[in-house]
Amino acid sequence: MYAGIRRVAAHAFMTLYSWSTSPAVVATISAAIALVTTLLSAPLRYYVDKRTLRHQLQSQYEHEQRRELKQLIGRYHGRLVEAADDWRHRMNNLYKYEGEARLDARGRYEQLDYYFATTAYRFLVLASLARRFEAEAFFFDARIAEKRALDFVKFVKAFRWMMTDLELVEGIEYDAWAGRDHFFTDRFRTICDSFCTDGDVLSWDEFQQRAGKDPHLDEVLAYFDGLRADEDRLRWDRIVCLHLLTMTFLNMEGYDIQRSSEDDLGSAARMLRHPRVLRNLANGFARFCLAEQPEVQRLVGVLTQPPPAESTPAGVPDAAPAGHATVLRKRAAQPGASPLRPNEK
Repeated sequence: MYAGIRRVAAHAFMTLYSWSTSPAVVATISAAIALVTTLLSAPLRYYVDKRTLRHQLQSQYEHEQRRELKQLIGRYHGRLVEAADDWRHRMNNLYKYEGEARLDARGRYEQLDYYFATTAYRFLVLASLARRFEAEAFFFDARIAEKRALDFVKFVKAFRWMMTDLELVEGIEYDAWAGRDHFFTDRFRTICDSFCTDGDVLSWDEFQQRAGKDPHLDEVLAYFDGLRADEDRLRWDRIVCLHLLTMTFLNMEGYDIQRSSEDDLGSAARMLRHPRVLRNLANGFARFCLAEQPEVQRLVGVLTQPPPAESTPAGVPDAAPAGHATVLRKRAAQPGASPLRPNEK
């Protein structure tokens, strides 16, 4: 039996060997293999090439979006940092001298006092630069932006939120439709746009020439007219919140000489009249997905600290400590005190 199997195996081997040495058979087998390979490789190559092209286009798109956003930030970074620093200096000075009626223009806006005019001008520069940046950053894909760049965009958007959104004063009695102590969003954009010419903010001389003649700018002048820390309005708290935001922004983006300590943040926070505004500000950062940003966490930590026991006026349930502002006003009223010292902006 084994001998028969060996004979059959030997015969099969010889047959295959004869086929492999036959040119016709070899050509037929090669052609068949080539045909099968072609039929299988075409769709496979199409699938692979398609995925490769899609990946290349996606990578190129993401790279271009990140690069263009970085370039946009580069164009505005220095100006926004300087505008925020100017506002920080003015607010620190205003805390000391606001009780001297330095912001009482009484509706006369064509010949403005220097202190009043520069306060409104610095506010408009900061708000208008933020508006210009926000308008251009609208075209970028936030889903692929780097975290540092995205935080910059969020901070700039928060500048407008401080002056327009009602959530900041939620829980406090306020006639929102009257709009005395906040700006309507679309109107605020129009005001900021009117403060720009050829894509840049007005110069100091241009602002002085238009003050009292431009109804858009007059709305901002009216907002600051008569502003005091002890008035029964909410506009003071808004600009204090803007100050706190600019301090935090400078802690993230500014130079080391522009950084504010926790004591500095705490001193500014104590200028808020309504504790509810303080809580709304602390909660509002989550709206911009900034709650995890380290400098924001630092500010929120300051805002949520219990106030000193002696700082809350008795019998005023929803009034913030006004003692700090009162002390500063008394200090400024001493003989020889100047409303704007030469070494202070």
